[in-house]
Amino acid sequence: MNFAKMYLVALFVVFLHFAAQITTMTAWHNRDFFFWDRYDGVAIVSNVFAIALLFTLPAWGFRRLAHRLKSAALEKVLGHVFLLALISGVFSAVSWLQHDYPSGMPLLWMAAVGVVGFSLAWPRSRLVLYAANACLVFSPVVFLLSIQMLFWEDCSAEPRTEFTVREATGPSVPVFVFIFDEWSYARSTRCGEFRPFFQNLRRLSRQSVVLSEAISPADHTTQSLPRFLFQTDRELLAEEGRLDWIDGDTKMPAADVPSLLQIGRECGHNTYMLGFALRYDRLLGDHPDYCHTYPWVPRGETLLGKMGYSCCGAVRALSDPLAKRLRRYSMADVTGRSMYRTNELMRDEMFDILRRSPQNTFAVFHLPPPHEPYIYNEDGTYHHPSGEQIEGYERNLAYLDRYIGQITETLQAAGKFEDALLVITSDHSWRTESEPYYREGADAECRVPLIIKLPGQQSGRIVERPICTNELQPLFEAVFHGEHDPQKLMELLQPQAGIVGDEPTRDKTGG
Repeated sequence: MNFAKMYLVALFVVFLHFAAQITTMTAWHNRDFFFWDRYDGVAIVSNVFAIALLFTLPAWGFRRLAHRLKSAALEKVLGHVFLLALISGVFSAVSWLQHDYPSGMPLLWMAAVGVVGFSLAWPRSRLVLYAANACLVFSPVVFLLSIQMLFWEDCSAEPRTEFTVREATGPSVPVFVFIFDEWSYARSTRCGEFRPFFQNLRRLSRQSVVLSEAISPADHTTQSLPRFLFQTDRELLAEEGRLDWIDGDTKMPAADVPSLLQIGRECGHNTYMLGFALRYDRLLGDHPDYCHTYPWVPRGETLLGKMGYSCCGAVRALSDPLAKRLRRYSMADVTGRSMYRTNELMRDEMFDILRRSPQNTFAVFHLPPPHEPYIYNEDGTYHHPSGEQIEGYERNLAYLDRYIGQITETLQAAGKFEDALLVITSDHSWRTESEPYYREGADAECRVPLIIKLPGQQSGRIVERPICTNELQPLFEAVFHGEHDPQKLMELLQPQAGIVGDEPTRDKTGG
C-alpha cells in the first residue's frame, strides 16, 4: 500500500473519532446552542486532515523499515495496531452505545481485543487487508461531509455592547433582575429560612420580600427564561433560524411580542440583557439596548483554540477503559477552567453594567452559578470539578452567597441599591438532584427562591403565597412608571399585606 492509500485509510479512521461531534452538529438546534460559526467547521476539518497526516507519516516510515528489514512480523503488528485504532473509531462514532450501555463497553472491548489477538496469531488472517480496503471504500465520505460542514449556516450570536445612555423622561427607579441557574430552594433553606452560610442573602432578606412558595414557569431553561422575560405561559417553539410563541394554532415571532425589556424601554429605561446559553439576541430582537449572550459550551476564539477544543471533544468520545480513566481528570479540568474563565468574563461585564448604568436602568442577568460544572470554592477561587455532585453543588451554593454579597456591595457603592427594585430568583431547581427528600412535591423541579427588594424597603417580610415568576408584570410595570412606595408595591405581591414591619413577618395566603 502506497503513501496515498495509507493516508486515505488514516483519514477515515481519524474521521470516525470525530464523527460523534460531527453527527451532533448536523442538528441545527445543536449548532445554535454551540453558537456555531464557519471557523468551527474549519477547525474540525483541519483536525481530521492534519491528525491523519500526523499518523500516516510514522506508519509509512515503520512500514518502509519493515520492508527493508524483511520483517513480516513488524508489518503484521503495525497492521493490527491499525485494527485497534479502527475499532476505537467505530465505538467512538456509535456514541449511543456508550450512553445507553456504559457497562457493556468493557465487554465489547474485551471481545474486540480477542478478535484482534486471534487475527494476529493466525498466520493466514486477512482481517487487516479487508479492514483497510473498507476504509478506502468509505474514505470519500470524509471529503463529502467536510465540504458540507464548511457551508453549514453560521449560528454565532450578534452581541450589541455599545453603552448608549438615554436620559430619563420622568421619575425612574433602577430595576435589576438576577437569575441564577439551577438554584434549589429546597437545598438553600431549612424550615423556611435560608441556611446559615447564606450570610449575604440573609442580610438582604432582612430588607426584602421573600416569597417562599415561588415556582418557575418551566423545569428547563429554554422555556422558563423566555416565559419570565415575556411574562407569559405560552410555549416557545425553536425552529431553524427562528423562535415563535405558540398561541393555539397561531405562531408569533418571539421578538414581535412585548417583553419586559420592551415595556421598560418604552417607559424610558435603558435596557440591558446579559446571559448565557440562550440566543437572547434572536429571542428579544431590539428590545434591549445592550445584549450579550455567552456560549455555555467551551469553544476557542481563534482557529487554533477551536481546533484544541474539537480535539478535546474527540478524546471525550473515546470508549476504551484506559482512555476513559486518563480523561476523567484532564478533560474535566480543561472544561472546568474554560467555564471558569467564561463565568468570570460574564461577572466582570455585569459589574461594569451595574457601575456605569444610569438611574433609569432595567437590567436582566442570567448567571451560571450554582449550575454545574462545580468549579468554585466558597471564596470564588477555582476548584477542579470532581465527581461528587452534592458536595460540588453545595460549594457552588456557598459561592453564590458571596456573589450576591458582591452584587449588593457594587450597587451600594454606585448609589443604586436603596432606590432599586431587585429581583433575585432562578430559572428552575437543581435538575440532577439525587436525594428524594429534596424532590418531594409535584413542582419540585420548579421550586425556586424568589427575593424581591422593593425601592426604599428597609425591613423584611416572608410571604407564603404560591406565585409563579411569570406573574410579576404588574410589579415591573408599576416601577417602570415611577412607583416607589414599598407599601403600594407590596400590595401587588400580597394583597392586603399591610405596611412592611420593622422585623421580618410572615403572611400566609392561600390560592
